Amino acid sequence: MWWFVINSMTAGGKTNRQIEKEEEEFVFVRLGIPPNLPDTIVFARGPSPGKGDGCFTTHNIPRGLPILVEPVLFSVIAPSDEAKVRQALGRLPQHQRDEFRQLSGPPRTQNPTDLQSFQTNSISNDPTGTRVEREGIFPQASRFNHSCVPNAYFAWGNGARSVTIYALDEISPGQEIFISYIHWSGTWTWARRRGELSYWGFNCDCRICQADRARSEERRRAMRQLQINIDGTVNRYDKQYLYYKSLLEYYDQEGLTYPQPAEIQGLAAQCALDISAQGGMDAASWAKKALTHAQQELELDIVANGRDSPVVRKSKTSARRMRQAQR
Repeated sequence: MWWFVINSMTAGGKTNRQIEKEEEEFVFVRLGIPPNLPDTIVFARGPSPGKGDGCFTTHNIPRGLPILVEPVLFSVIAPSDEAKVRQALGRLPQHQRDEFRQLSGPPRTQNPTDLQSFQTNSISNDPTGTRVEREGIFPQASRFNHSCVPNAYFAWGNGARSVTIYALDEISPGQEIFISYIHWSGTWTWARRRGELSYWGFNCDCRICQADRARSEERRRAMRQLQINIDGTVNRYDKQYLYYKSLLEYYDQEGLTYPQPAEIQGLAAQCALDISAQGGMDAASWAKKALTHAQQELELDIVANGRDSPVVRKSKTSARRMRQAQR
């Protein structure tokens, strides 16, 4: 016991947990997010041109503020199938089964099956789209419309028993709140995004799918090439770092703030730390860059996931490691 306590202390006399807590609180103070969030409804349903209904803000929503916290109606282990959905529905009281069956099914489908309605409205608990563990139904969250340049992000929390939608940017009163149905799409082309979204029966009319499509396609082509360059420069940390910086600039031009930019900030932090570990006159400068990138990763993760998230715990640990490397 005493061995653990002593070795978890830093040179400054603080435990690793204390350092990570300080990093987290620093982000919340900088963002201006209050510790006790008011229990206020900040959006309302209303007509959305070309989309039926949508969700619109009724208050000014600061970046990082929760817009909706909703308990899961029911969930299944992914991938979903008819038997799993039927079994989960069978455990619900009748009024909740009725609530589920009021949700829309696939487009141009009359009398959709329960599985079709589930797959049309379910939300997965994996931000990368590659390691899905559960898919759940959240009747209110499923009513938010899609944009390839969203201003909000959904995150599972409370042990996979609820979902929270957070503001990725400041949203003014009267603006529509958008999430991305394909938030793992990253550098996908317009044609690939359009094909993926065809399941929901609509064509996205966001900026990068319409007015800025040509420039967006050029940027994404450059981003894919940068990723190839990164993969081809193993252990060339100086070159990799420059590629990561360029990727972040392209994501900023695309208007995409999460989740890929957070991941790239973390990779840039580790890259800068590896350069610092090689020594030399600039070692301290690189260690400082590593901490800056790690703090930016933590801020992005907190904005999109709040406190109750293993993603945030991981980025807090990374920021603490980068801070300790400066000593």
